[in-house]
This record gives sequence, C-alpha cells and structure tokens, in this order.
Amino acid sequence: MWGSSHPHGGELSVSSDKLKAELTIKDKQSIKLTLKFVSVTGTQLTIDYDGSVKRVFIMKNGTSIPKGSKVDAGTEIVIEANLSAGMVIDKCLVNGKPVSGEIMMGSLIYKVNRADADSNKTLKFSFTEKTPSKGTVHWDAESPMTCFTANQGYINNGQQVQEGAELNFYAKLPQGKVVDKWMVNGLEVSSGSDNRPNRFRLTVKPEHFVNGKITIGYTVKDLAQTKVNFDDNIRCSVNRNGTDINVESGTTIVYEWESIDFKALGMPYSAVKGWKINNEEPQGWNGQENNLFDFTVTEAYISQALGGAIRVSCELKEGLKSAALDFDTEKIKCKQQYGDEFNSGLRVYAGVRLEFNALLSGSEEVKSWKINGIEHEDSASSLFYYTLKDEDLKGDKFTVEIVLK
Repeated sequence: MWGSSHPHGGELSVSSDKLKAELTIKDKQSIKLTLKFVSVTGTQLTIDYDGSVKRVFIMKNGTSIPKGSKVDAGTEIVIEANLSAGMVIDKCLVNGKPVSGEIMMGSLIYKVNRADADSNKTLKFSFTEKTPSKGTVHWDAESPMTCFTANQGYINNGQQVQEGAELNFYAKLPQGKVVDKWMVNGLEVSSGSDNRPNRFRLTVKPEHFVNGKITIGYTVKDLAQTKVNFDDNIRCSVNRNGTDINVESGTTIVYEWESIDFKALGMPYSAVKGWKINNEEPQGWNGQENNLFDFTVTEAYISQALGGAIRVSCELKEGLKSAALDFDTEKIKCKQQYGDEFNSGLRVYAGVRLEFNALLSGSEEVKSWKINGIEHEDSASSLFYYTLKDEDLKGDKFTVEIVLK
C-alpha cells in the first residue's frame, strides 16, 4: 500500500521483472500512473599506468587489464610493481596522489574508486620504490611455532627478514589446545588467518621492527570437545598430524576445528540420499549423494548437541533392497572393492561390489564359491569378486561360502 504522500492513499503494483510499476491514486476519481525503470550500468573508469607498473589484472579471475581498458567502479584489481632488484614498494600513486590499499608480495590490491579519477575518468597508476627495512624475527619456547615464506622457504628463529615479506606462522600445540590471540611485539593483533586460529599471516612493515627485531607470540585456550555418535554401518576417522585415527562411536573425544571423515559401508554412492548432523542438514550442504562425508567440528554443532554427543546419520533412498552379510570369518575375509574390510552381519545393498578372500591352510584349494547356496562356475580362485543384484537380496541374509577341492 502507498498513502503517505497523498491524503486519500493509493495502491502500488510491481511487475514480475521489477522493471514496471503501476500506481493508482484513490481520489474522487482514480488516477493510474505507469512507472518504468531503466537499469543503469556502473561508472566505468579508464586504467592507465607507467613503466613502474609491471601489469594490472582483475583480482577475482586474473583477467589482464591492458592500458586504456575500462573497468567498472568497485572492481578489485591488483597492480603489480616493476621493482628494481632488492627494492620494495614505497608508495602507490593514482594520478600523482598516494592511494590506500593492501600491499602484498610487491603488489597493491585496490578497489576502483571514482573519487580517485581525474576529469577524464582515468586512473593512472605508478609506484615509487625504496630500500627495505630489515631485521630479525623471533619467538620463544612458550610459543612454539614454525614460520614459512614463499620466497625463502622455512624461516628459523632469529633469521633475518625484510619489509614486504609475507610470513606465515603455524602454532605447534598439544591436542585439545588452540591459539586464542596472536601477538606481535607483545600486542594482540589477530585471532588467526584463513579462519584457522593456529595460523597467522604477517606482511612485514617498517613499524614491526622494534630495535631491529620482530617478536611473535600467542596466548592459548582449551578447545571445546565432544564425542560423535553414528550407526554401525558407518566408519569414522580424524587426521591428526598426518595420521588417520579411527573414531569409535560415543567413545573417542574429538575437538573443535577438527575435520571428521565418514564413510557409509556396504552400499554404492547411488544408495545415499544425504547426511545429517544432529538430525539437520549440515551448514552449506549442497545435497550431494555420496557415501563419503566430512565436516568440521564447530562450537555450534557442539552446543546443538546439548551436552551430549554430536549425532551423524546417513539417510538412504527409499525402496532399496538389502540383507545382512553372512560368512565364516575364520575362512573368509570380505571388503568393499578398493575399500574397507567388512564384518559378517553388516547390511549390504544392491549395486555394491565386494571382494572376498579365502583364508586357506596347508594344501587347501578353492573349488568354487557359493552365493546363497548356489555354486558359481569359473570361481576356482582364492579371490572372488561379486556385485550384488536385487535378486540376491530376497531373504534377510546374503550368504557367501567356499567349496574346497
């Protein structure tokens, strides 16, 4: 409804494409006005630069911007400096005036701004250079970490670094601990980089050197912890320091920020409808059908569990045929082809391909394999591969046996 500008009010209707509106003013007689909207493209500015600039490109997709090209206002671009050996950026100028932006790796990240353009709607970039400030970087035993830079590789404690270097720090903490705040020269500056509290990125500036030194440290807090519940047909693991650790349902402690991997066993990808965490679709879930799933433990998931374990479940499509896998574990081993080993009793579904291995002793030889009591020809091998079909799953069990010679 519209009525604030007319004593008798009115009604406004908008077309589905949002480009036309009709306004009817209610008076002694109805007056209908038709309004049409025309979309207007954003301001375009011309990009120019001198020999102090090596190249300019769009940050989002890396598209090169030659001299004289027009770019929409608001676009983020990268201006790479053409520096002399051993020199760093002093200032970046636009039409002769210093401009603000993030300087990183000998480049300026700049958001195209109409206010910086001249009367011809042109932005001409240039750089001035200088000899970089230098000093050493340090951390103490109370804050163990590693430091890495793309240009120099790993940086040792006390090694020289210079202005403009991008230093990447990684805290080395015991299980269950996490960085609370990173500190530079005793001042708290960051809660981490790339949404990871144990990582910190610092682009060295002259003001970071105090008496020729940069001192890096961090404070520590306990990580939130929980357990995870899941069904018997799911395997779960967590990677810690490069090693996959098996997670037992309702038993193994997992911590906030850890990435947990799940695998639904005994079924093809096509059997899975989706996954749920605490009976809800995961944050950012794209609906992908897959028997593999992973998620990062967050404080939100822990809180949602109300003090209990996080519940992870795999939802299957309706109407699937299945049966309990049945075999003598002293004579046969079974696993999903290229996958995990299965126990007898696991529920298996049509479409899954299984690998069976006969456990033979002495001079024993396999004559054949039996599926649900039916002997299969040309199966005289200790290894037997089989893809389950709907007709194999008429009963409650899918039984596999070996026949010896």
